[in-house]
Amino acid sequence: MKNYGESLAYWYFRLNGFIPMTDFVLHGDDRLKSSDCDLVAVRFPHVWEKVGGQDNDWHDLWVHDLQPEEGYTLATFVQVKTGKDDGNRAGELKEYFKKHLEYLVWRLGFWPKDVAQRVARDFQETNQIKHKGYKLSKVVVLRDLRERRVEPQWFEWRLLDLVMFIEQRMVKYKPDKFESRMHFPDPLIQLYAEQAMNQEFRFPTVDRPPLQLR
Repeated sequence: MKNYGESLAYWYFRLNGFIPMTDFVLHGDDRLKSSDCDLVAVRFPHVWEKVGGQDNDWHDLWVHDLQPEEGYTLATFVQVKTGKDDGNRAGELKEYFKKHLEYLVWRLGFWPKDVAQRVARDFQETNQIKHKGYKLSKVVVLRDLRERRVEPQWFEWRLLDLVMFIEQRMVKYKPDKFESRMHFPDPLIQLYAEQAMNQEFRFPTVDRPPLQLR
């Protein structure tokens, strides 16, 4: 993962029952340079986990937008933008998906090439599409939605909402998450587990008494 925004998006999807893949490489050819997708997240129909994988554990944001349906596997293509004015980069994002969406859909392996090409063509102008047991969506995570230009071609989510969900999940299952924190491969999520379990590790720290040196 290249930055904190992508890391937060990764853990948001993972804690919601998706299998996320970061920096998903898109190999170039004679027409296009190589690129990547910040995150590709796949979710199968019967997700379950003892800790944090129950029916009441899923976040309302993705459930409302991606609309899971019984018998459908979800696949989400995610781009993360953490710049202050990235909400106004709709043109760049449109160009990105225009160039790479066919490759992304085909690369998933849900359908043979000819079917994937038809799905990708229909998917260009909408934020979600489903075909024969699979539902695909496009999500753009933005640092600040105040400057956004709402696009029908993808869902726009606020990074802060992802952060708040991660914090709430860690608090809800804090003994289990704390005990397992060192098994998580990302120091960022280890810190969230520590903060949930121990009040003194939580932000903000600015109002606490300064250290008294002896």
